[in-house]
Amino acid sequence: MSKNFLCAIAIGLALLSGCASVPMAPKERDAELKTFKAPPQDQAALYIYRNSMVGQALKKGVSIDGKMIGETANNVYFYQLLSPGTHTLATESEFSDNAISLNAKGGETYFARQAIKMGAFVGGAKLEMVTAAVGRKEVLRSQLAISTPVSGTPAPAAAPVPAVAAPTAAPVAKPLAAERASAQPVAATPARAPAAAVASSKSRAQQLDELAKIPGLSYEEYQRRYRLITQ
Repeated sequence: MSKNFLCAIAIGLALLSGCASVPMAPKERDAELKTFKAPPQDQAALYIYRNSMVGQALKKGVSIDGKMIGETANNVYFYQLLSPGTHTLATESEFSDNAISLNAKGGETYFARQAIKMGAFVGGAKLEMVTAAVGRKEVLRSQLAISTPVSGTPAPAAAPVPAVAAPTAAPVAKPLAAERASAQPVAATPARAPAAAVASSKSRAQQLDELAKIPGLSYEEYQRRYRLITQ
């Protein structure tokens, strides 16, 4: 047995016995997907998981309809929403991809297992569909890894944009003085009683007597009032 062949076997065993790591999704999203909520009627849900004891140091790419969605590590799973119809699921293997076909129906959930197998130099891989009972049990033991959504998957409908009411013209502000004048009632100015009416109510002597008793009157004001009384 040649030295190169022994080295190749040693490298293969090292790869098969180690541990690989891939980008993981948030734990909240992982917990949400483990409720196994049914997808919308116009889509199908697909879980692809890996839980093989062999080849834990290997990362194996998975593709759907020819598009790579990500690489797996042990005890991880991918989640994808697919449009109804026939899809090709493939996994990277030792020399070429291994593929299977899935005829997806809207509103249904499917489970595919990726298995790692011994190879000539490095481990190979294959995909196989499993029942919902088996798939759910194995996904619950795995963690969600980040994957690229498959092109052609219907995008979530955009939230409707609420209609914006046309702006109404702001009322023209009144000048401050006018606003105050309109807000406050104007008190009627009592009309001054004619001098004759005053004189008729009191005698001239009484009026002159009261005029003389008013304190602080200037001489000019006293003369003006005196003339009014004595007219």
